[in-house]
Amino acid sequence: MHEFLPEASGDWLGFQNGVEAEIANYRVNGQDITLLIADFPTPQAAVKTMGSWVGLFNVNGAQNGSDKPAVYVQRSLTLVGVVFRARSETQAAALLGNVHSGTELTWNEPSFSFSDPNIGTVIVGIIYGTGILCIFALVAGLAFGGFRIAIKRVLPGRVFDRSSQLDVLQLGLGSKPINSEDFYGFGRVTRQ
Repeated sequence: MHEFLPEASGDWLGFQNGVEAEIANYRVNGQDITLLIADFPTPQAAVKTMGSWVGLFNVNGAQNGSDKPAVYVQRSLTLVGVVFRARSETQAAALLGNVHSGTELTWNEPSFSFSDPNIGTVIVGIIYGTGILCIFALVAGLAFGGFRIAIKRVLPGRVFDRSSQLDVLQLGLGSKPINSEDFYGFGRVTRQ
């Protein structure tokens, strides 16, 4: 920083605190004027740092007859403009008048819309989803049952309900013995 602004040495701007700065040289009426624009993290940090410049510079010509270098300073929120080597305050104000920080509102930005559906859409979706699952279960059950009945008709006693491998648990509540062929209502299948 000292090579660009020899008026002060050290970290008087506060780079260790996260300050960002830009510097520009202007030629006004044959005289070189330097404009430094510093962006501080917070407005409070800008005010505090500007307060420490009183010991280094003659800020805004406040100290008449001082041998300190004269600087002209203007703050706008976190942005601070500093003019070095200006002859008068009006000459510095011409540069500092263009340094400002602020927010701009635009009316043509798209409005925010919620991405979550409303409760009615959620309930209708749940009903549709449940209906689809019920239909799938019905179709799958009929297909499995139909396949099993078809195999039992084509190959009776060979694939399903083989009496040699079938164990039926009985509670013994009735007097009729349990016959595995009675389960499907095809009548008695003769075994060979």
